[in-house]
Amino acid sequence: MTPLLLRLLWLFVNIRAMGASAKPNQFEIERKYRLTLEEFNALQTMLEERGFKRAHKFALTDTFLPAKNKGELIRVRDQKGSDGTSSVLTLKSWVQIAGQREREEREVAPLDRLSRSVLLIFGRRAADSTLLSYTKEREEFQAERDGLSVTAALDYTDQLGEFSGYYLEFEVIAHDNNHVERARATISKLVAEFLGDAERPQAPSYKDMLERSKH
Repeated sequence: MTPLLLRLLWLFVNIRAMGASAKPNQFEIERKYRLTLEEFNALQTMLEERGFKRAHKFALTDTFLPAKNKGELIRVRDQKGSDGTSSVLTLKSWVQIAGQREREEREVAPLDRLSRSVLLIFGRRAADSTLLSYTKEREEFQAERDGLSVTAALDYTDQLGEFSGYYLEFEVIAHDNNHVERARATISKLVAEFLGDAERPQAPSYKDMLERSKH
C-alpha cells in the first residue's frame, strides 16, 4: 500500500465527510445474528405482528476502501430500491463508551457520482489490488421501543462463501452517550423477544466475514 496514496485517500475522505451533505457523528448500536431459513421466513411475519412496519427494501453493494488505522472502516454503499439508486460514504471507528466498544460513525448521504468515482480510484490505487465488495438483499422494518427508534434489517447474501446466508440486525442510532446504554438494553430485550435468547452469539461484521471467505 503506497503511503502517499493512502494519505491522499484519507484527506479526500475527510474533506468529503465534512461537506454540506455530511451528517453529525453518531454511535451505531448494532447487533447482528445469523438465521436459519425457517427463522428468516418467520421473522418477516413476526416483526409486523409485534409492531414493526415495513420501511424499505434494497439491493446493497458495499465496497471497502483501505483505512488509515486498524479498526477503522471506510465504506462506499450503493443502494438500489424502489426510489432509484444512490450512494453513501460511511466512516466507522471503534470507541470505548459506557464500558463497552461501539462504532462511532459519520455518513455522507447522498454521495455524488464524481466523489464516488474518485474514492474508488484512490482506494484501488492505495490498496494496489481489487477492493473487497459484496452485495446483499435487505428489507428494513422500523418501530419505536422504549422511546427509541429501532431498525430491524433482514438480510440475505450468497457472496460470503461459508458465511453466506440469512441475517438479522437490530440497530439504534444514538446521538450522545446518554442514549447508548438505553439502546443496548432495548436491543437485548428485542433479541430475547424475537430469537428467544438474549445471549445468542452475534455474527461477525460483514467485512470480517468477507475477508475470511477469501482465505
